[in-house]
Amino acid sequence: MIKLYLVNKNKIDMTKFLLKLEFKSNEEELSQELSFRVNKNIMNLDIELGSIVTLEDKDEIIRAIIVQKSIEDEAFVEYKAFDFGFYLNKSKETYQFKNEKISNAIAQIVKDAGIKIGNIANININVKKIYRNERLSDIIKDLIDIAFKESKQKYYMEIKNGKFYLYEEMSNVIESSFVMSSNLNKKNVFDFIIKKTQNLSIENMKNSIKVISNANNSKFEYEAKDNALIDKYGLLQDVKIIENKDIAKAKNIANNLLKDNKKIKNEYSLELMGNPHFRANRIIKLKDKEMNGDYKIINANHILEDGIYKMNINIRECIKL
Repeated sequence: MIKLYLVNKNKIDMTKFLLKLEFKSNEEELSQELSFRVNKNIMNLDIELGSIVTLEDKDEIIRAIIVQKSIEDEAFVEYKAFDFGFYLNKSKETYQFKNEKISNAIAQIVKDAGIKIGNIANININVKKIYRNERLSDIIKDLIDIAFKESKQKYYMEIKNGKFYLYEEMSNVIESSFVMSSNLNKKNVFDFIIKKTQNLSIENMKNSIKVISNANNSKFEYEAKDNALIDKYGLLQDVKIIENKDIAKAKNIANNLLKDNKKIKNEYSLELMGNPHFRANRIIKLKDKEMNGDYKIINANHILEDGIYKMNINIRECIKL
């Protein structure tokens, strides 16, 4: 059973005071967002901004800092909190990496933000780049993107138990189960789909990738394209600018980007029974006539209200490169 605690000098269980609890994650955002609503007159506890709360099942799901509270009619209070990725999203810094190993560069950024490191996947690719007054999370995303362009390996980051983790995309496959009550066995959430919508799209397709160097005169280096898709859907082109030192990698970068962006996006929107381990960027394995294979969670919205725990998720079929 999910429980919400205020972590002060003492650990206070606030679960019984909850009118509604929601937590969500998105593939574009590092931090998870947690919000909950209580009756101030019943709870009789003033939670200050900056307080720490934890959401727990058998394990800790989220450790978050309260950043906002809204008081309605002097009775109902809604709190908003983010996990410690909040500090990477809200802080800016300038960095100059001089042929630094990417995993070491990421570790430096996280440490400078005062966040503990759980584990960072080894990325043995060097980077030489200057970042001026940029969000820390955006710098890390760019370093991950550089690694993908050169190696075809995708990575994602998340905060867990108050610590920073960087994973290879396919390394964290989650179990798709839930328990209806403590005296019943686990059930697969996909056996109890409440609502399902399939979404097929070419809106963000790219069937031609041009790589150029020297942004001042746009010197052309390499183009990767899929002529069959261009004939079928028309030209959908993207241009990537690289530094002169990366010219030798232009072909590899263009081919990797084309493979990742040329396929029709196959996504599903699902309403399911809740499982707190479903969060953005994690992978689930499905065996179904329609949904068969590896799927990435794009976003997950969990809602606990009136004793019922459900979630709405969007998943995307993983592209094999």
